[in-house]
Amino acid sequence: MLLADQVAAVQRTLPATVVGNLLLAALVVWALQGHVPVAALAAWVGLLALHCAANVWVIAATRRRPVTPRNAHRRARAGMRSALVLGLVWAGGILMLWPVADAALPQKFLLIFLVAGVSSGALHSLSALLPAFTAFFVPTVSAVAVAALREGGPVFLAVAGIAAIYGLVTWRYASSLNGTLLDAMRGRHELAALAARLEQEVQRVEQAQRARSRLLAAASHDLRQPVHALSLALGLATTGPMPPTQAQRLSLAQRTVEGLSAQLDALLDLGRLDAGELRAQPRAVALRPLVESIVDAMRPQADARGLHLRLRAADATAFTDPLLAERMVRNLLANAIRYTDRGGIVVAVRDRPGRGPCVEVVDTGIGIAPEKHMGIFDEFVQADRESGRGGFGLGLAIVQGCAKLLGHGLALRSAPGRGSRFTIDMQPPPRASLQAGQVDAAPPATAPAGRFPERHALAGALIVIVEDDAAVRGATAELVARWGAEVVAAADVSDALAGLVTRRVRPALVIAGGRLAMGAGGTEAVQRVREEYNDDELPGLVISADIAALDAARAAGLVALRKPVTPAALESAAREAVAIRPAQTLRPAT
Repeated sequence: MLLADQVAAVQRTLPATVVGNLLLAALVVWALQGHVPVAALAAWVGLLALHCAANVWVIAATRRRPVTPRNAHRRARAGMRSALVLGLVWAGGILMLWPVADAALPQKFLLIFLVAGVSSGALHSLSALLPAFTAFFVPTVSAVAVAALREGGPVFLAVAGIAAIYGLVTWRYASSLNGTLLDAMRGRHELAALAARLEQEVQRVEQAQRARSRLLAAASHDLRQPVHALSLALGLATTGPMPPTQAQRLSLAQRTVEGLSAQLDALLDLGRLDAGELRAQPRAVALRPLVESIVDAMRPQADARGLHLRLRAADATAFTDPLLAERMVRNLLANAIRYTDRGGIVVAVRDRPGRGPCVEVVDTGIGIAPEKHMGIFDEFVQADRESGRGGFGLGLAIVQGCAKLLGHGLALRSAPGRGSRFTIDMQPPPRASLQAGQVDAAPPATAPAGRFPERHALAGALIVIVEDDAAVRGATAELVARWGAEVVAAADVSDALAGLVTRRVRPALVIAGGRLAMGAGGTEAVQRVREEYNDDELPGLVISADIAALDAARAAGLVALRKPVTPAALESAAREAVAIRPAQTLRPAT
């Protein structure tokens, strides 16, 4: 590879070499005409022209077939032969064209200066391939020394000595320059090899990250199925009267399931952030109702640890993605509850004119040492791992990832034993969205877990459940039956349609899992039932841990829930799905 670079460097100078030799030949003819035989001058010019023509052919050939490591040795030998021939042509020209008359002294020194000029040009064009330079340079300088010695006299003897010294010094300089060029070429190859290895390493890391993301997503999805079934079963178990001891055990089980669900959410969110699959959809969002709903939902966790959880919220509007903002605040609040043993937590929404709104989560917890502030946002890092507080150490990493995705600022002030203050700095919304009234309000409130009204809105309605997991399907069917609704539950949509044949009422709602057997999805299941009844507005609810399935459901105008869900959340989502046409839910079949 290095020899190929040397030969290529020499070949790149061939055009300048051809032009330079032709110009010098013209100068020699002009200076020596009348002082040397015409035949000798013509013969020398002819030989030089033939060599230049051969170089022109080489230039054309190398453009068609560039030098490669395979042909580098052959072309290097050809280059050295060409340089030797050119050196012999110039050496022969000096000896043949050396004027014999004493009056031609200027012409003699002109030839000497021309040789010096040709040698300097060769130093530039041939030093990359030192043998080629040597093959040209030695005959040329030797011819000058021979001609000077043949001339005789003190002056030309001095010229011969100077020629010898010039030859030695110039060759040493050419050798040094050749070494420098070779070092530069080696460095370039080493840098290219290092860049190639770096690229391979980057690709390997990216592949590992994608593999980890796929593993996290797959594991999260598969684990959510039994957790979802367990959440529904626990919710059903708490609806009836029971002894206090049993109620406490069920409450502990529900909190455990909620904690497991939060950890699965963290794993899935981390996988989506790593894979670049998380997409922000910022818009104008009212922060106060958003944060209020999060605080209300997590207040029982704070109460269970004996912590005072307070909300101080101003009416502020931010330009953010409501789902990602909800995830950030929820993770910060969960982190504060986990690492606070006594005292309280304050969640604040501030509207700062000229600076944009912010959300702060302040606790009186264990605090974080200053040297750990930067690393606390890394994955699997916990402020107090030895205490056994639970969690994977992913919450703050997800908060930082979401903040970067949204372009929000994230600040931390903390000291050991003095609590922590996390601040999310958000951007204000564009004036156009505020003037148009395009501001997201709070999410719909859900009913308390395990409590249903005496007369449910879906009582008497026919609800279709399509879910391939038997445990989830059974728990969902039992829950829907407690609403007073009729149920057709099946593992796939074909069996569900077969079960609907004998029903005299039209379905009021289709509840489908996001991933079904045979590669089908919940959105496709709802669409199949819609086509069967020629009803494009039949309400549908898709429940899945697969984000892609949830996005597809929302794009199709369906309500989407992320597994695992509680009975109250499922009931609230079912109400939301059928609310678009309440008067038609019990429409008889035709």
